[in-house]
Amino acid sequence: MIPTTDSNLGLKWGGILLLAGLLVVGVEAFFLQQPGYMDACYSFNAGRSLTHGSGLQDPYLWNYLDDPQGIPHLSHTYWMPLPSLLVALGSLVISNGFRGAQLPFWLIGALLPLSTALMAMRITRNRRVSVVAGFLMAFPCFYAIYMANTDSVAPYAMLGVLFFLVLVEAVTTRRPLLLLLLGALGGLAHLARADALILVGYALVAGALTWPRGEGSMTEAQSPTPRNVRARAFCNKLASTAGRVGLVLIAYLVVTAFWYSRNIASFGNLLPASGFRTLWLIRYDDLFHFPGSELTPGRFLSSGAVSILEARWQALGWNLQTLFFAQGWIVLFPFVVIGLVQLRDQAVVRCAVLYAAMLFAVMTVLFPWSGARGGYLHSGVALLPTFALGASVGVERTVGWLGGIRGWNMARARLSFSVGAVLVAAAVTGVSFQRSVVGTSPGSPAWSHLDDDYSAAGDWLRLHAPAGSRVMVNNPPCFYYRTGLSSVVVPDGDETTALAAADRYQARYLLLDANAPSGLVPIFEGTRKEPRLVEETEVEGGPQGEPLKIYRILPAP
Repeated sequence: MIPTTDSNLGLKWGGILLLAGLLVVGVEAFFLQQPGYMDACYSFNAGRSLTHGSGLQDPYLWNYLDDPQGIPHLSHTYWMPLPSLLVALGSLVISNGFRGAQLPFWLIGALLPLSTALMAMRITRNRRVSVVAGFLMAFPCFYAIYMANTDSVAPYAMLGVLFFLVLVEAVTTRRPLLLLLLGALGGLAHLARADALILVGYALVAGALTWPRGEGSMTEAQSPTPRNVRARAFCNKLASTAGRVGLVLIAYLVVTAFWYSRNIASFGNLLPASGFRTLWLIRYDDLFHFPGSELTPGRFLSSGAVSILEARWQALGWNLQTLFFAQGWIVLFPFVVIGLVQLRDQAVVRCAVLYAAMLFAVMTVLFPWSGARGGYLHSGVALLPTFALGASVGVERTVGWLGGIRGWNMARARLSFSVGAVLVAAAVTGVSFQRSVVGTSPGSPAWSHLDDDYSAAGDWLRLHAPAGSRVMVNNPPCFYYRTGLSSVVVPDGDETTALAAADRYQARYLLLDANAPSGLVPIFEGTRKEPRLVEETEVEGGPQGEPLKIYRILPAP
């Protein structure tokens, strides 16, 4: 077992972990000079829309899941709004640029090492184990790309630290204020990630389990009228349970009321239809299917059992890789498992592991395509602080076992292996971040050149296209971030589908690159012609070294 002799983390180590978080995430933020991918661009754009007084709406369409009527379109019908609210906060407080929007995410990410260490200290009462867990969280491997970006990753990781601690405290101490806090955390988590409804369910169950001390049914021997007393006791329990669940629910609804009100007023439902339609994806590109109304259970079932099972088998493989490598620091996952087993008697760890199992199942079985393509990675970050603790405890336990066999100096061995684990985490984090973000020229990070072709295409369109012309492009959020021009997403399918969507949403130009849908690849390669698509020019620097081609869409005859 892990020794429990330390009373607190200590001001010195707390300060060191805070400084480490500020420095490491600060370096990450420095090299992340733009959002760089669809989720982050989307949250940034929507946050800026709020600061400009335009409300929660998008000047583009990036999917057709809810059969949009036109542009502008209500925002956050797929992703949740908390990241955009944080962007708006940073933009109002600091500046309207990306650096201002980054600030809340940088601060939250910088606090994660200290928060993780405090959580670990609360569970283990072991300073060394807690400090190592904090440093592991400072070097989160592949997650370093997201910690200072305008996405849900850093906020959701922090909510993961807080939620499970408050959950256990609420159950064990039976304090109403903790139930309110638990409901509020569940609401914030749901505003960050749609699948956080799992955590909301957790919170409601916790409310039902927080029995006040002394509350219980009287036994038949204790009462002269056992049947009446038992019935009264049962009614009292039921009313008490309803009251406690009500506290959680009230706090949750206070946090999320604006969101549900918007949805009811706009769609007539608590939640948009777009999220539910992702249940019926046959393949990932169905996320961009046009029209979205064709994504039905019947179409899904008609694809056949083999196709359905193959999708889930592929998702299982992808999600296991995320679990082992992204959430296990590539080589530290065995220690994570050892540590979690060692901590199995801790309620916080049991709750986190149960959530991990439920999330993995949901992202593999119900939403295999969304889960495998980033959903599980993003939502799984709520577990990373607990996994950091598991890795630290696992190293401690392994050293104790090996040291007992080999007769090591235990104090020196524990220090050496703990430092080694942190250095491994720092190395894999640094290498992955350098390859993905920094590139070969730190003075001009590769990340800052993502979508340079969009900027060039925007310049050409402003010179040659009629003012206000709408375009069709693979990544409307990042295209808008780079150009400020309205667009709709290139739908999955061939030129017939693309032209139908273009006519529906008045798109006058089509931008194709090497990531074009398979049905449009012949158009991009020039092996098939479409009379209504006239190639105007091409821009260098597109994906995979291929150019970005701009086509003018002629009116339908």
